Amino acid sequence: MNDWLGLSLGAFYSQQGANIDWASAGTIIDAEGVEYYAGTEMDGKLHCDYLNFPLLANIYIPQVKGLAVKIGMQMGVLVNDKIKLQTEMAAIPSDWIGDGFSLIQK
Repeated sequence: MNDWLGLSLGAFYSQQGANIDWASAGTIIDAEGVEYYAGTEMDGKLHCDYLNFPLLANIYIPQVKGLAVKIGMQMGVLVNDKIKLQTEMAAIPSDWIGDGFSLIQK
């Protein structure tokens, strides 16, 4: 455009994701009024593939050769996603739990 300002457009591929490790516990009451202690645990992975297209304005600093400040925006397009999730849930009647919890009755 001129000596101190330019534009650049690019394209690149990006892989992004997350590991999922979540647990929750609490009490629930069913339709008959029986109280249960319930716990849920989730483990999994999220994987996403993107095509990204950045548009940048390059502002060159004339006092320092090769130095530029870049300002811009980026558009990303999701091209593939995959989630693997394993969930476990357990519910135990609350009257099974006393001062201490054990699966073996004495």
